[in-house]
Amino acid sequence: QRTFYELQTSAHAFCTEKLSRNSCWASLNSFIQQDAQEACRMLFDVINKKMKGSAMEDTIAKLFSGRMVSHVKCTRVNYESKWEESFYNISLQVKGNKDIHAAFRNYLQVEMLTGDNMYNAGTYGLQEAKKGVEFIKFPPVLYLHLMRVEYDLHSNTTVKINDRLEFPYDLDLKEYVVDPAEAQYTDYFLHAVLVHSGSHYLVYIDPLGDNEWYLFNDALVSKCSSMDAIEMNYGNSEDPDPRAHPSAYMLVYIAKNAKEEVLCSVTEKDIPPSLRNRFLEEVSMDEKVQILDEKEHSVDEREQMVDENKKKKYSRSHICTLF
Repeated sequence: QRTFYELQTSAHAFCTEKLSRNSCWASLNSFIQQDAQEACRMLFDVINKKMKGSAMEDTIAKLFSGRMVSHVKCTRVNYESKWEESFYNISLQVKGNKDIHAAFRNYLQVEMLTGDNMYNAGTYGLQEAKKGVEFIKFPPVLYLHLMRVEYDLHSNTTVKINDRLEFPYDLDLKEYVVDPAEAQYTDYFLHAVLVHSGSHYLVYIDPLGDNEWYLFNDALVSKCSSMDAIEMNYGNSEDPDPRAHPSAYMLVYIAKNAKEEVLCSVTEKDIPPSLRNRFLEEVSMDEKVQILDEKEHSVDEREQMVDENKKKKYSRSHICTLF
């Protein structure tokens, strides 16, 4: 809550040290760069646990959760299995797909289960089968994870896939749901582009949904063009050094008919007074701790200067005795 409060109200960069120390990353080495998809999942899990039993318990699911149905149908016996499940992001294959639509079609393509990969059909034993998925509904906020990392058996390491994958600002997903007439959210606009460049992540965000983009690079925020945010991050398979070339790893789309709800303004009045007062007390305490740290640092510097002066004095007197 403190993190979101500071991001919403502060005019300065906010240190996330407390978030890292008190949340899902506490047991992990903070210097290890986490996979964006995994970090997002861990954060959602923590928020869900914190809100369990409260009036806001289902907020994460309402915003980010969609529904899909997986199905398996045997080709030689009369056996079929279907099960419905939720998803918080969709992992799309980059390699071999020229754009997001091609990646979606690849995701929904029916897979044949044969040979060593046959399906266990219970009393029918192992059977050849067709396996696939269908989307029932998409969420108001849709996370698309672009699979740009794969394991290389020859080098025994993970390698970056820098193939070009185009993604649009406006995205219509009607053709990918079972019943478009029943689906509430199918027409989206691009809200954020998470990019891996060099050795760290950057994110381009369109905060108000008006195609006005900003680059968030650690503590630095700067205005940028839509070309910088979108076209420049398609990837480039012809780049001689793919590790240094920027390419999108995750895309965040918001449904157009959910824009007012998702991107609504948040004022001080929307924050419970008890919560706001607690944050203000924490800020005041942090400032006091910072002042004490600065004083201690100043004392340490003065003591160090005194020690250095003593050493210089001793050195001069020692030299004099030699002569």
